Amino acid sequence: MSMHMAYEVRVLRGTGWRVEGIFDDETIAVAAAKKAEGRADRSPVVVIQEVYDAARNHLKSRSIYRSGGDVAATASPVVLPFPKQPAPRTPAAPKPARRSSRAASSKTNTEIWPWLALLVGGFAMIVLLLMYI
Repeated sequence: MSMHMAYEVRVLRGTGWRVEGIFDDETIAVAAAKKAEGRADRSPVVVIQEVYDAARNHLKSRSIYRSGGDVAATASPVVLPFPKQPAPRTPAAPKPARRSSRAASSKTNTEIWPWLALLVGGFAMIVLLLMYI
């Protein structure tokens, strides 16, 4: 079973949440959130735990820390990205039927033999002429 766990520290900036950091340890993530909370702008801070199950392609998120301010009153809801699943494949268009190699030529074997004999005879005649000249 392949489970991946991460903690995101998010700070409200303007109308949306900005990710300040991603951590593997919960205590470090909460400490980073408290440090971000202590800044002069006093923006709301939240720590989100994300657990991704690769075997089932499932993402579960939950909030484990919220700053002392009223995050719900000042913030828009947290929208978490979900890994996109590949689009279903549509079947390919059927390929046109190939013509057989015999159908590609309009000449049959009986029409080729006279031309072949003429070609071989002409070649033999040229060789004989060159030998006796």
